[in-house]
Amino acid sequence: MLTEHRAQRYRIAAHGGRAFVVFAALTLAPAMASEDTANREAVPLPAPITTSHSLELADGRPLAYAATVGYVPLGESVDEPDARIFTVSYSVDDPARPVTFLVNGGPGAASAYLHVGGLGPRVLETDANGLARTTPPRLVDNPFTWLAFTDLVFIDPVGTGFSRAMQADASDYHARDADLAALEETIERWLDRNGRRGAPVYLAGESYGGYRAAALPERLMRESGISLNGTVLISPALDYALLQPGTARPMAWAVHLPSMTAAAAAQGRLGDKPPSPEEAERFALGEYLDGLIHPGKIDDDWIAQVAAFTGLETDHLRATRGRVTLSMPQRGLLRDEGRLISLYDGGIDSTDPIPTRGRPNADPILHGLIAPLSTAMLDHLRNTLEWEHGHQYRLLSRAVFSGWDWETSGREGHFTAMDELATALSLNPRFRILSVHGQADLVTPYFATEWLLGQIAHAAGATAEERIQALTYPGGHMLYMRADTNAAMFDDAAAFYRGGTP
Repeated sequence: MLTEHRAQRYRIAAHGGRAFVVFAALTLAPAMASEDTANREAVPLPAPITTSHSLELADGRPLAYAATVGYVPLGESVDEPDARIFTVSYSVDDPARPVTFLVNGGPGAASAYLHVGGLGPRVLETDANGLARTTPPRLVDNPFTWLAFTDLVFIDPVGTGFSRAMQADASDYHARDADLAALEETIERWLDRNGRRGAPVYLAGESYGGYRAAALPERLMRESGISLNGTVLISPALDYALLQPGTARPMAWAVHLPSMTAAAAAQGRLGDKPPSPEEAERFALGEYLDGLIHPGKIDDDWIAQVAAFTGLETDHLRATRGRVTLSMPQRGLLRDEGRLISLYDGGIDSTDPIPTRGRPNADPILHGLIAPLSTAMLDHLRNTLEWEHGHQYRLLSRAVFSGWDWETSGREGHFTAMDELATALSLNPRFRILSVHGQADLVTPYFATEWLLGQIAHAAGATAEERIQALTYPGGHMLYMRADTNAAMFDDAAAFYRGGTP
């Protein structure tokens, strides 16, 4: 779901002479048990468990719903499956309702983030910053659950949550195309098993899950014959080259800048009248990009402008020729206070626990959510949904990420989902896209997604404005964990599912 923070914030994988940034919130996480080898014995999968519940929505309406927990078997044999995929489904007694399949990213993250973080019917109680309000964490009914307008199916890919390889090897699923194929099979089997082939179908994914939710629609349309109504991209990583700034990639530096501005403004480092998002965007693709492309134009006035949009010291900016690495605001923005800002929400900060360490290894959002989300998810499964099976629930699997094969595609565009997304728009004139971002997310900046979606708008034809919606909100990567943002996003998502525009 999130980004890995290693030596230079990135883990670099060579592919055809190029380097790509690989996103996963793993190195900052506690060490996880290594991935199990395949279970070669035929172990019957437990039967699904269904329970009944109700809650009150934000508008006062009661909502009665059923929750079903269980495994989807992958492979030709149900009795001896190649793998088991753990899913939690929520449904209302109406087979005509839309059904949305949700997945987080990493690769190596379970879907608990979207599930008990903000979109499910029971969520972690959080404070104004989106952090757990109590210890131990407490689950509460979610009046802004997306179950109000769509059934929800949360999917944990192989090696995350309780999903495991069985007769196959775990490594068989830890590559881009194999991962997409497993998700495709999971969706097909769930629709068939639940008699929902005729229902409107949507996808939703966060971070690398957003990559999945962008690359899957074309595959589902062409391979499985599933006609998708739409996909929701939540803080998505759509094109890895654009998320990895470098000497020969000035556009990547440019699209990061507006999120830097949002973070600095949230921290009160841009004065009483900070630049607006629109001003930051214009500067990013105007004078800033011009200086990046033509270094000979860089002068003190240009450096001063970059400082005015980032809150960073001019001497540091002069030394980097105006290129702003993530480590610069992370520790530099509040250096005088001895505090770190979160890369996942630049408006949130914490004390720097080890200021002598070259690179910070503690993020107030990433580390602040690992234990509460894990505890809340297991509490929900065991005590509310009555699921007693499975062990070693893996919120974040280091083994999945470290074993991910990023080179098996052997074709151009391996780390971009934009061609598939454009093709889906072209194949189905009723297929729509909703993108949502937190403005201060520094790991998957909102402006990168907006720029990328603009590059494929032609595929949507004359109705592009209706079919492609890109929205931003206060907050960061896990924007849905802030109550105010979650309420606003709920209204916009409900309008998207109704077919209208927010």
